[in-house]
Amino acid sequence: MGPWIHAARSSCLLVFLPLVVIAASPGRAAAAQPEAVISGTVVARATGQPIVDATVTVEGSNAVTTNGIGRFELRQPGPVTVVVTAPGYLALSVANLMAQTPITIELVVTPNFMERLQVTATKTQETVGDVPAAPTRSRG
Repeated sequence: MGPWIHAARSSCLLVFLPLVVIAASPGRAAAAQPEAVISGTVVARATGQPIVDATVTVEGSNAVTTNGIGRFELRQPGPVTVVVTAPGYLALSVANLMAQTPITIELVVTPNFMERLQVTATKTQETVGDVPAAPTRSRG
């Protein structure tokens, strides 16, 4: 082979070798991996209906609300503990959630307990003569 072919191979090697090193670096490989997502649906235990606007909070971190069909997504590596709250339902804590197949979280309706209520009234005895008559207009 002639010297010009040897020079061409050397220059190609100098161009492509850094590209191979960059592509194989650990930082690039980690960036190419998909992001861990914990997802699921929040439903009412009694009916199985989705709960809209439930709050799903990662303990010590961020919170999201469920969408119109009760679904949520947390971009968080596991394992994490989440607390799920919704108006009219008891709060629920779910431990050790991992990015996996979607989870269904069932909330229980809050029992309607009424605090003690005391009603008081007074009674005053009146006779017909004690009640003022309605004013009348005279024509004239």
